[in-house]
Amino acid sequence: MVKSCSDSILSLAAGVSGTAWGGCDYLDISYFNPAAFREFAKVGNPADSATWVKLADDTYVHLNRSANESTGLVPDWQWFDGRAGGGGREGSYRYDACRTPWRVSLDYLWNGNEKAQAWCKKVSDWAYKIGPANIKDGYSLSGSATGGNHNMCFTGGFACAAMCNSQEMADAFAAEMSKIASRDSYWFTFSVGVCNISPSRETSGVP
Repeated sequence: MVKSCSDSILSLAAGVSGTAWGGCDYLDISYFNPAAFREFAKVGNPADSATWVKLADDTYVHLNRSANESTGLVPDWQWFDGRAGGGGREGSYRYDACRTPWRVSLDYLWNGNEKAQAWCKKVSDWAYKIGPANIKDGYSLSGSATGGNHNMCFTGGFACAAMCNSQEMADAFAAEMSKIASRDSYWFTFSVGVCNISPSRETSGVP
């Protein structure tokens, strides 16, 4: 799954049922979990440690290539050079991309990574202006709403990013998550929402 691409930048080729897709052509940034990669470097085969650390660091090459300059939003899928889309897949902030703040925020919360904090701050600043109660399930990268639902996985992703920003912002998103948790019953939005809640409880003490 780990591919060495042009300029020796590492990427992930996601796989399902034995078939890999993406990698050096296009990729899904929400599959990159730099904090976990750094843990794999500590506990895995020592011969692989440098590769895991480089994959964690190269996550930010991909992230910064595709992130909108104003909002910080990233597409579900992107070409290797950062252009939105890829392989005929979604090129806006939808149900893949909404998992990205959860993954990236951990690299700041666990490791103090400044690149993670910078991106999380930008995207949470944007989301906070929209308002935790007004977050929808889809946006263009420039920030125009394309979805109409308000659920845990989109709100929760921004809640994770907010934990890298300010306590006031984190509290506001946590309060909104508490309000909607009992009524979000769809399996995907609820399960991703629970993953978003976990770092806030275990890392920062935000309820």
